[in-house]
Amino acid sequence: MKSVFLCVFLLMQGGIYSQIGSVIEFIDPSLFKGKGVIFVENLSPPIQLPKNAKIINLTKEQVYISELIFLNQFSQNATLAFFNNKNIKKYFWYYNRQYLGFKDENGRINVIINLLNFRNKKIAEKKFEGWGEEYFIGFGEYYEKNTLRISVNIDLCKVDVW
Repeated sequence: MKSVFLCVFLLMQGGIYSQIGSVIEFIDPSLFKGKGVIFVENLSPPIQLPKNAKIINLTKEQVYISELIFLNQFSQNATLAFFNNKNIKKYFWYYNRQYLGFKDENGRINVIINLLNFRNKKIAEKKFEGWGEEYFIGFGEYYEKNTLRISVNIDLCKVDVW
């Protein structure tokens, strides 16, 4: 009986490790209050990547650089006029982040930052259930108002809405 319990326990632990092993936690209180997760290259995201793009493992340094580019370049992009007069760091302060890296066909490193609004934590925890383990996409009015996906090209220091 003890051996059956031990086997079940070990199997359960293995499942937990495999889920946690697919992301790397990224927290930097100087950039934002929320939490971040970096997805590793074995992820099959539910989004369309550019032609010939290859998912890569990002380092924490690359994520940090992408956050700095995002915070400094986002409001200067003409296609994002809605945010031009706002303090971007303050506006996205309570957003949790998901990071996915890929190299484009020119070999440039790009980071997709999936921003999820956790200002109202009680509602967000229900609406974004499982966000720390799975790449999150939501549809409907709530998600339109509380999510934003951007792409940061680290090599060109360029930010675009994804």
